[in-house]
Amino acid sequence: MVGNKFKMIFSLSFVETIIDLTFKYIPINLYVKFFCHKEQCWLITERPTEARDNGYYLCKWISKNHPEIRIIYAIKQNSHDYSRVKDLCETVEYGSIKHWFYYFHASICCDTGWGICCPNSYCYLLMRNVFPPQSKRVFLQHGIIKDYMTQGIKTKLNADVFVCGAYPEWKYISENYGYKNNEVKYLGLCRYDHLINCATTKKILYMPTWRMYLENNNDIKSTLYFRSISSFLTSVELYSFLEENDIELIYFLHPHIKTWKTLFDGFANKRIKIYNNDTCDLQKLICECSALITDFSSIYFDFAYQYKPIIYFQFDYDLYRRNHYKEGYFNYSSDGFGPIVKNENFLVQEMKQIVGNNWTMNDIYKKRADSFFHIRDKCNCQRHYDVLCELEKI
Repeated sequence: MVGNKFKMIFSLSFVETIIDLTFKYIPINLYVKFFCHKEQCWLITERPTEARDNGYYLCKWISKNHPEIRIIYAIKQNSHDYSRVKDLCETVEYGSIKHWFYYFHASICCDTGWGICCPNSYCYLLMRNVFPPQSKRVFLQHGIIKDYMTQGIKTKLNADVFVCGAYPEWKYISENYGYKNNEVKYLGLCRYDHLINCATTKKILYMPTWRMYLENNNDIKSTLYFRSISSFLTSVELYSFLEENDIELIYFLHPHIKTWKTLFDGFANKRIKIYNNDTCDLQKLICECSALITDFSSIYFDFAYQYKPIIYFQFDYDLYRRNHYKEGYFNYSSDGFGPIVKNENFLVQEMKQIVGNNWTMNDIYKKRADSFFHIRDKCNCQRHYDVLCELEKI
């Protein structure tokens, strides 16, 4: 533990944080507080290079339905997604001085990440309770939370509004994360307004999430994570199944491990495709694919929302719980939307069951999906807008 803290103190990110605090965070915050008149403008961000998540869909909806609202979207201008927002609203270069300025000057900041629009999330973590921006902070979320994630609790995230996408999640966050006064709100996720089930092709999405214990690992090939995934993707039984049923399997790398893409590219063939955020729009795949294989990624909620069949391939459950996230309110055996398997042979058998069931979700899992999602009205963005307007009045 001491060694990790020592490495952090002398890491490049720590040095960058000290520089940003000294020359950006503190002086720009002071400048805005003492020399700038308050005005209504809403800053929206996602990952620095992306416009495809809840922030983008909220921005798109407001720009279309309420053009009188000044929206500013922070994104890297050399990113693939920049073209999606450049004509919707004002944009600023992610991490630029303008981005820092509007982080402090905007009346409301909305973000899918834990930094809530701050160009340097470490700065936010250090200063959020000491010298915070004047803006109201709205955590839009990337996906539905089902585990206990300490970075989301009130004393750490310090959000004025914590958005939830499902009723059990709202109940869990409200009771366990330290928020009060109706700060946690069940609004539905903005991108769910555009979650249209258009799966007409035989495509299965395989998307395992990342693991904290993989960070700084210099021998990835020796890990259970890599060995389990590579063994599945190179399985003769898998390829035979895909070939016989004319199915395409898409392995989508989590953004945290996209640098390993070259390690997996060798497993690609005419039936197995290897994608990441740089090569494909995940939101499009969620709509197009007819079934999902994952382990613990919250993407399975998107498929459950569409009543699409799901398989949980949890080859390292105990290791994941010890070193990543502790279990929250969601139990995969009693609450899950599909069967749980531990090895690739059982996984292929479950894939055959999906095809045999004509690519439909079993009734027991449909009932669980109905119980989980109380709201399915395609008005999530409208509810977000209403809440943002209420924040302006406070």
